[in-house]
Amino acid sequence: MLSFLPRRDDNFEIILPTDAAAEAMSSPGASWAFSSWNQLDASVAPEFVLCGMYLNHMSFIPGGTPIGVGELQVEVGIGGSGSEVVVAAGHTSFWGSNPSPNTVNVLTSRLITLPFNPILIPSGSRISTRSASNGLISRVACFLYGYDYNSWSPVVKLPIPDLDRYLKGARSPTQGTVVTPSAGTTTITSAAYSTYGSWTTMIASAPRDLLVTGFSGWVNDQNENCQVQIGVKLGGGSIFARSKIAFPDRNVLAIPPGTMVYLPRPLFVKAGEVVQARITAKGIRDYECAILTEELL
Repeated sequence: MLSFLPRRDDNFEIILPTDAAAEAMSSPGASWAFSSWNQLDASVAPEFVLCGMYLNHMSFIPGGTPIGVGELQVEVGIGGSGSEVVVAAGHTSFWGSNPSPNTVNVLTSRLITLPFNPILIPSGSRISTRSASNGLISRVACFLYGYDYNSWSPVVKLPIPDLDRYLKGARSPTQGTVVTPSAGTTTITSAAYSTYGSWTTMIASAPRDLLVTGFSGWVNDQNENCQVQIGVKLGGGSIFARSKIAFPDRNVLAIPPGTMVYLPRPLFVKAGEVVQARITAKGIRDYECAILTEELL
């Protein structure tokens, strides 16, 4: 399978839950006790190719802790309640410090793109998630990403290492990776689930052929999460959604959920084309966004 080639097709990513709030897993138990299963989709509509998870975990580091290390395992299962079968799993960790004389707990939040080996989940399957930790991980939220098997096109893990031979920076001393806007962000106003806000321009005219590989978005508000469509058009033509990513969050304090998340497959943009984005979220909010691209040879 030519699984790492850039693409432009209508089979952009499916995010579960679709255009709805992130799945908040039950808090993982201490000493590696798994939480209960949380139903994410009662009956997935298409034959779904599961490719990964956008995962946010929050942790409290107790006051007086010189070094705190949190470990987290997540699992995805299919099947009826009480008969779930694990089909994918992942692991992540963090460390932080909150030493004496501090007595107040410190809250940390981390959001990652966690790829799985692609696996086909039959239509009609019930999909659930659960988590376990060593005790410092207190809250977990996620979106799953994948594709409609019946609109098949190649699926990938994180793409950049396998694309080096195509990228400008690999063969040239000039810049290859570009963040837009430079030294700033673009404000995109979301609409409430399941309506999208207006398309907002991220790149007014691509200076050369590009691959869109990542997207950053944050909002300084409590318990926000969102899904983002990235679209491409030529000049004054119609905009078409070509890729989709998501930012899960679950917390109790006003902490922005944003970080750089990565597209499962890079999105090819031709020189002169316009790149825009729009957001659906838990509420109407102003997200501060940036887009990551790689210039092609």
